[in-house]
Amino acid sequence: MSTFDKNGWMKGPHGELLFWVQEHLRHGLHRPGNTVVIAAQSVKLDITHFVHGIFWHKCHDPITDDD
Repeated sequence: MSTFDKNGWMKGPHGELLFWVQEHLRHGLHRPGNTVVIAAQSVKLDITHFVHGIFWHKCHDPITDDD
């Protein structure tokens, strides 16, 4: 199960850093296992293009002249 540390890092089951969340978004963040989130602002992460590990460099897709 994942957990937040006091600095806003979401950590994996072995304490590995997964990602950081800004303080004002932490309270309403949907997490695995949540059946409901009660907060003024609900936050869902879209991880369909999430990259990590040796592929971390692919997290940025530069804008081309065609865009």
